[in-house]
Amino acid sequence: LKMPDYKPRDPNIVKREESLFDICEKAMQTYMEKLFTPDGAHALEYARKRGFSDDIIKKYGIGYAPKNNIIANKFANSKHLIDSGLCRRGEFGMYDFFRDKLMFPIFNARGNIVAFSGRSLDGSEPKYINTADTEIFHKKSTVFGLNFARDAIYRNNRSIVVEGQIDAIKMQTNG
Repeated sequence: LKMPDYKPRDPNIVKREESLFDICEKAMQTYMEKLFTPDGAHALEYARKRGFSDDIIKKYGIGYAPKNNIIANKFANSKHLIDSGLCRRGEFGMYDFFRDKLMFPIFNARGNIVAFSGRSLDGSEPKYINTADTEIFHKKSTVFGLNFARDAIYRNNRSIVVEGQIDAIKMQTNG
């Protein structure tokens, strides 16, 4: 077989992607911290009612996006914040896209956080909202939980596809 020619990636694109991965990682940490505060008590209660232990919550990076603009305020100086999909710009400035949601980070196959899915906690629709497509996240080509399931899929030569994040986590944590 003829090997394809190696083409090094543009260093500026690599640097930009690393910046987006970093924002997503720090956002996950912020959401996880908020889950264990009084603001996130209702989200933590919901997660526990769904059978998630603290170990599962930490392993999957589950968190809580409060109603205020925590991400927009915390990362206001980041030039790639809008590009991450976590914030939008309105007539009064930047605001958080995710508000009052149970947050699930979405990892790529290499284990980098590339996006988030937020679950409604008050019964409002839509039940889930996801980060819009970005430079590092393409919903059609990203499978939630694949980074955790890759080895099991390879060992068993099969995979099981379920509808949502909670279903995927429950399946993976129960064998």
